[in-house]
Amino acid sequence: MFYQKTVMKSILLSYREIIISIIACLQFPSYTRSQEILGNDIDTFVRAHLLIITPGKASYSGFGHCGIRLQCPSEKLDYCYTMEMETEIDDYIKFFAGKAPARVLVIPTAVFISPYRVEGRGITQYELNLSPREKQLLWKNLDEELTSTSCYNFNFTDINCVSFCMMMINRSLIEENILYNKLPSYMKEDNGTVIRQIMKEKPWYEYLYILLFGIGCDETYAIEHRMSPETVPVILRTAKLVNDSGEERPIFKARANILSQKSYPGKIIITPQILFGFILLFFIIITLINWKIGYGIFSKFSDSLLAITQTFVGLTLLYTSLIANVFGTHWNWYIIPYFPIPIFILLMHIIKKDYKSVLLAFGIVLVLFIAFTPFSSQLDITHQLFVTTLAVRYIYLYIYKKQLNSKSKNNYNKPLKNLVEKEKRTIFAN
Repeated sequence: MFYQKTVMKSILLSYREIIISIIACLQFPSYTRSQEILGNDIDTFVRAHLLIITPGKASYSGFGHCGIRLQCPSEKLDYCYTMEMETEIDDYIKFFAGKAPARVLVIPTAVFISPYRVEGRGITQYELNLSPREKQLLWKNLDEELTSTSCYNFNFTDINCVSFCMMMINRSLIEENILYNKLPSYMKEDNGTVIRQIMKEKPWYEYLYILLFGIGCDETYAIEHRMSPETVPVILRTAKLVNDSGEERPIFKARANILSQKSYPGKIIITPQILFGFILLFFIIITLINWKIGYGIFSKFSDSLLAITQTFVGLTLLYTSLIANVFGTHWNWYIIPYFPIPIFILLMHIIKKDYKSVLLAFGIVLVLFIAFTPFSSQLDITHQLFVTTLAVRYIYLYIYKKQLNSKSKNNYNKPLKNLVEKEKRTIFAN
């Protein structure tokens, strides 16, 4: 999604004016003259391809990338149009606010694909089966986006590389529509199911995306907003272009052409399930040790790390779900277990208020939250492993605080009881 910053900076200024003037030659009036020159071979005057780039190693390239390649062989033109997010430092901050600026870039194809080849990412192109006028209109529409002074706010749901490419293709169709046939079974399910299918080879991306996406997992968006670069060919391979007369043709013209082979990374050993399963086991062992030998310094340190993690994730979810728009502004179920309760407990401790009832209440909430797992697509076993860890410790800390208060009360009353007994013995002695 983010293109190489150095490549963008080096070519953008030098090619922009040239390309704009070249594309101007392809507008409708000039196309008649081109048709006369090329005779009946009008379909090959402009060729349009959808480029699909496989995911990369960097965090921002976990979904892959998508672009449109346009060629005019007779004029020796070959360029790629792509939507890219700006890559200045403050743009990454804006990204988490859902306000990262994204613009359309045009880049010579050889320059565009070179960094991906070096990175070992696969590049496959699919020729679009558009009419000559539609391909010309596609080029015109992309040119207008290129020269526009406005920019998009990039996010993962509405404005991204795939949705932009599909928007441009749909906008360029002349009295035709895309009919999606024989969709994969997972595309008929909710968004959560689609995300898990798309990200099944990248479990950490899946874990984070599900965590942040909120109740959007339970919804079903339009197909264009649920595609990832790698699922685009799977869905469009069976899609048809249908006109008003009911005539249809495939949206892809020919077999795919591989421009770069994908180098497959090694299998991920430590998955979220393994890590959070180990953390749960670790805290269960600590809890059992606490029952036997008491609550020591190591346990306090471990619980502090747990509380810091809960608070950080909770504040992040509150921001991304209710304020920012990078994943859509809506409710997130995981706000409940990650709610920054430790902040309130700390404040109660400072003002010397008894907070064991808060520990018990939140522990019960966590248990009920775990029981709610089958009723939302956002909730799953992997995420609930950490929630279970929190539940174990909150309930234990409630029991520990209750026992501590009971011992403190007994120790407070013991001198008084001894005094009473002494007085009784004195009275009976007299």
